[in-house]
Amino acid sequence: MESTSFVKFSLISLIWIIILMNEMHGDKACLQTERTALLELKSFFISISDREYEDVILTSWVDDGMPSDCCDDWEGVECNATTRRVMQLSLNGTRMLLCHNDIGVAGDFG
Repeated sequence: MESTSFVKFSLISLIWIIILMNEMHGDKACLQTERTALLELKSFFISISDREYEDVILTSWVDDGMPSDCCDDWEGVECNATTRRVMQLSLNGTRMLLCHNDIGVAGDFG
């Protein structure tokens, strides 16, 4: 249970950071700082999951050098149409595979 509380606290903290970044000036694509924050969030989810499932967690959230707009191309990311700022993360139904004390636990965020 303590691990679940930590995950929820971390998720809420990261969402608040993204929301606070929305006060900065927008661009035609999502801001690099928001993109970086979302990739760090993905990295956090991977770090608490069983590594063998790394390739199935938020697979559209990539930073492989190819043009990819987190507002248009990334699952669960909703942006303001005018400012292109991240406004909401919809992770409902996103499958997260967590590992707790060497026992795999699957759960849906939402």
